[in-house]
Amino acid sequence: MNSLSIFGVSFPLVPFLGLSALLLMAVANRVLPDGIPGLVDRIISRVFVALVISRMVFVVQYRDQYFAAETPAFAIVDIRDRGFEPIAFLVVIALGIGHMLLREVAWRRPLIVMVTIALLWIGAGFSLFKFTHSTPDLWPEYSFNDLTGKSFPLRSDVANVTVVNLWATWCPTCRAEMEVFEQAQQAYPHVRFVMLNQGESKAEVAAFIEAEGYQFDNLWLDMEGRMGHWFGQSALPVTLVFNKEGKLLNGRMGAMSAATLEQLLTQGSGLSLPTHF
Repeated sequence: MNSLSIFGVSFPLVPFLGLSALLLMAVANRVLPDGIPGLVDRIISRVFVALVISRMVFVVQYRDQYFAAETPAFAIVDIRDRGFEPIAFLVVIALGIGHMLLREVAWRRPLIVMVTIALLWIGAGFSLFKFTHSTPDLWPEYSFNDLTGKSFPLRSDVANVTVVNLWATWCPTCRAEMEVFEQAQQAYPHVRFVMLNQGESKAEVAAFIEAEGYQFDNLWLDMEGRMGHWFGQSALPVTLVFNKEGKLLNGRMGAMSAATLEQLLTQGSGLSLPTHF
């Protein structure tokens, strides 16, 4: 749910901090008097290995989704859903850096300095982001119209869980995940899924839905983009999870797969949801 907007373009916070930390490490290695040529390349190779392993662990964790009959075969390697197991990543990185420290005595000082700089940078960046960006706690008292013109309140006294997806027809990532949400309506019948279009007209949305043949129980229009402004996020897509009382439990910016949707519904929100994929 954490994203950083730079010149109107949104970046996921953690990957941005990680990549910028690698850049700082490269700069530090060049300016240190005992910097080691190629040391950052070795670190990057270990980061790559850690990413591959953490992806593999995530796929195994959510194998029912990735190996479902309706899931494309390339979904396993489609990392646009950012499905990684963070603990596995950290363990592999720690082992890789530890191996480097033990392998070469000459690497120890510059490596310790660079890792320290990277950790301080990531910690400071994350803390600053949390200090300067507030996230709403409760859903707004908004109502939205569907394609027939009927008005529906966002608040629900029936659904225990409400998932709101902010999307637009011009957004390629939004279009790519539409089938995931369409299938999720059957996979999680006790969850209310609201597909809330941002900033487009009824005609544009209706034409897109008819052309693609999607069937959504709650397809609503937010032509003023009120929900995006409420959340403080202009980039799309955004997926938000609310409980019955309207508390924001979890959220995610970017592409969603069946696996990451299940992760969103179960981790960080305290929900235990059976699946039917």
